[in-house]
Amino acid sequence: MPTKLPYETEEFIGNAIRKSRVPPNEIFITTKLWCNSFHPDDVESALDDSLRNLQADYVDLYLLHYPCTFARGAERFPKGDDGLMKMGETTYVNTWKTLSKIQKTGKVKAIRESTFNQTGLENLINTGVAPAVHQMEVHPFLTQNTFNDWHKKQEIHVMQFSPLGNQNSFYRDIYWSNGLANRGRLIDEPLLAELGKEYGKDPVQIALAWGVNRGRTVIPKSTIQWQIEQNLESEFVMEKGDLQRVDGLNLNLRFNMPNEAYRWPLYKGLDGA
Repeated sequence: MPTKLPYETEEFIGNAIRKSRVPPNEIFITTKLWCNSFHPDDVESALDDSLRNLQADYVDLYLLHYPCTFARGAERFPKGDDGLMKMGETTYVNTWKTLSKIQKTGKVKAIRESTFNQTGLENLINTGVAPAVHQMEVHPFLTQNTFNDWHKKQEIHVMQFSPLGNQNSFYRDIYWSNGLANRGRLIDEPLLAELGKEYGKDPVQIALAWGVNRGRTVIPKSTIQWQIEQNLESEFVMEKGDLQRVDGLNLNLRFNMPNEAYRWPLYKGLDGA
């Protein structure tokens, strides 16, 4: 069950878990460390805040949200008088080392990262604590086949966010991607509808199954019950030739592009940078 501090979902998730009466060990909880808490002195207190919000003693998976570090303080997006993001005084490598120490306390079962490029991941590997999972944007408009192959060689599992591409309304609203995201929706691609008829599935399920069949974990987002149920029915086997046909939709089209806003070359060296 993924949560994110910037989206203010942790308290809602915590209340939902409590009301559900489902034992904590039957729920896999993921949350992220936001960029203004990357200083080693701030990491554990930020985690403790998340645990209080979630009403939990630990989280199963704790991720660095981005490799960029923002200035310390309560502001999530601290900006200077020039309107630019104020950057932090530490590095994600120092943050990663701190997380690896906190992991030993039992408050975090596993530590991972999100939205890194290959160089960033190699820097984490060189600390001696290699990441086992990387969360990144992947969908049929952005297949990133070369980068995915590199992950397999490094035995880093890919957790695929935004698996439906520009179906996410956030991308259609935010200034850094709305010019791209307001093109035709991925889920309206005729090929997905065609394959859906062949498999007796919805185009959304085809897009999700494509990721699953490629060996990745997909994390679609919805608050509507029937859509959630539909998403959970996306683990079915697709023919290799059909997977390759979906690969052919690739446009190297990346929607999560806050590089300029965050003053960080997030995708340097990657497709869709």
